[in-house]
Amino acid sequence: MKADSFVFELRQWVNNYNAEPFTGECFSPAIPKEQLLERYYSHTIKCASCGNALAKIQKLRLWSGVITVISYVMGSYAEIQILLFPGVKANESKHNTELKQCKSLSAMWN
Repeated sequence: MKADSFVFELRQWVNNYNAEPFTGECFSPAIPKEQLLERYYSHTIKCASCGNALAKIQKLRLWSGVITVISYVMGSYAEIQILLFPGVKANESKHNTELKQCKSLSAMWN
């Protein structure tokens, strides 16, 4: 980036020629590249829009986790119910078949 190259060249010039661009003032130490490029600390925590978006993402992550756990528990409950009461599903489908037959018979007589 052009802005970064300007800062780099200025620092390099100061270091090479022991120059003092600001009389009596020293440069602050160079920020490590990892910290400089870290968007969270350099921007997100200071920006109101990004902070709001981050808060919404964190809420969304929380609620998606809650929904996942509830879905897992509900699915496990259904599996346990099938294992404990295997005849219940069979009886329900048999009952539904008998009910359909009764309805079709009554339709024929009417």
